[in-house]
Amino acid sequence: MSNSKRAKVTCIIGCGTPPSPTYAIDTGSVPATEVVHPHHTGLRLRPALKHMGITKRRVGAEIQIYSPGGGINKHQHEGAVHVLYILEGAADYTIGEQTYRAGPGTMLYLPERVPHSMEVVGKKNLILVWFDGPAPEG
Repeated sequence: MSNSKRAKVTCIIGCGTPPSPTYAIDTGSVPATEVVHPHHTGLRLRPALKHMGITKRRVGAEIQIYSPGGGINKHQHEGAVHVLYILEGAADYTIGEQTYRAGPGTMLYLPERVPHSMEVVGKKNLILVWFDGPAPEG
């Protein structure tokens, strides 16, 4: 921004309650809530977009935290794809017929109608960023 005006800072990340909607948030300030789900065990979520006041969207995103021993039972999705980015911990993901050991820095793609499952490995929480969106047409 060398030759243009600097943007006015309206909210500093992590400094209290941001305006609603806001377009940036310190995800550490979003409380993690325990989730009961038929396919997931040991899961807590940080629903960042909800806390940003963004409720109508075609793409979802949240921080997922799985406890050691937690995981995802084998299932598949209709009409949606998921992208996962591992921040901390490790897990074995089976996507279709392939199994991957995923750790920090791993990105995973879960296509529509492809069975997938996951098991946290080790003694640390698995922390990841989860994105979902509509499946591609055609």
